[in-house]
Amino acid sequence: MSPIRRSLKSQLRKLDRKVQLATDRFVAGQLIRAGQLCASAGDIHGALRYYGRAVDSYLSVGHGREAEALCHRIIELKPDVVRARRTLALILLGRGDLVGTAEQVREYVAAARAAGQEELTIRQLRLMAELTQDDRLRENLLNQCRELGAADTPASPAGREVSSRALQAEAGRWMSAIHLAMTTPDEINHIWSVASS
Repeated sequence: MSPIRRSLKSQLRKLDRKVQLATDRFVAGQLIRAGQLCASAGDIHGALRYYGRAVDSYLSVGHGREAEALCHRIIELKPDVVRARRTLALILLGRGDLVGTAEQVREYVAAARAAGQEELTIRQLRLMAELTQDDRLRENLLNQCRELGAADTPASPAGREVSSRALQAEAGRWMSAIHLAMTTPDEINHIWSVASS
């Protein structure tokens, strides 16, 4: 192992320990630092991993603007990334920015299609459709599902149950969107397998 690689690993171990000991307020900063170290060493995969954890950390403490800015940084680093685009769409949806959401969904769908993630994206779009009270945006999301090859376009029964309670208030929509943004692909697939059985 090269001295540079060894030094990077050592620095990342130290930052990981700091993250484990840090309060919620400082976790994202340490993760971003680790991502920067990886990026400067040419380890894009490592940078994306740390930046993704920082986005989740920001979202878990309600710092949507910071998470949004970091998603933009991730997209600049790796333009074909899928999850950061989905997270951006959900942040905008949670904030109630319908125009921004529609634009970001188009970019998310294009990236997901290029990555061969159509089936998962259909599921995620259906859950997003359940989070909006705007009929035009809901129809847009369901049309995106059709364009990705969905045979039918009903939203998830599980998502409907969760979102109908959550959408009683603005804060409920935000929390539902953020929860969905932090949901992993495996968790999305689990939601759909439970809803389908």
